[in-house]
Amino acid sequence: MFKIIGQIIKIMKEANVKLMQLIEFLMNAVQDTYEDEWYMDFIEFFNALGPLAAKYLSEFPTEESKFMWFLVKYTDREEKAIDIVMEQLPLIEVMINYLQHESLPLFTVSLRLIGNISSSTITTYSETFYKNGLLEALTIGWKRIELHPDLDKEVCWLLSNMIASNSVYITKSILNNAFITNKFKEILSFEKPGQT
Repeated sequence: MFKIIGQIIKIMKEANVKLMQLIEFLMNAVQDTYEDEWYMDFIEFFNALGPLAAKYLSEFPTEESKFMWFLVKYTDREEKAIDIVMEQLPLIEVMINYLQHESLPLFTVSLRLIGNISSSTITTYSETFYKNGLLEALTIGWKRIELHPDLDKEVCWLLSNMIASNSVYITKSILNNAFITNKFKEILSFEKPGQT
């Protein structure tokens, strides 16, 4: 089905918001019905959808963000799915922007998707996010969600994935970020903030 949709999108001169909303609905409806190697069926679909998805997600960010949540589940199951997303969908800028968004749901979905992708054995993905301003965006977003400590462990998980890329400059940048290192100290401390 998604291969056919991908072929239709490729020949369309214009794709509008309603089409993307319909696609989000379809993906939400089928996301728990996959069989073996189900992720391969999305290559052609993502290739055709890429520019539309990037434009739609940038111009019409919604807290439900069904397409992004679909990608979280998609990349959570197979490493090959991570490769497909990175190769076929131009969404790095969208993910970085969502980390800085005032909306907690958009921050959360981007955090989890980047966390999944950066867990890949292909370390260049982490480097790509770093070069596109991940640490700056994450710092802005983390400052905004400080009242949600349940997300701290997910931020730390993402940062640990970045460090696991074995990039010296990424690790140094993380350790040289005063806000991040202070948060690490706070999280690792047995004392609650404000206690002496």
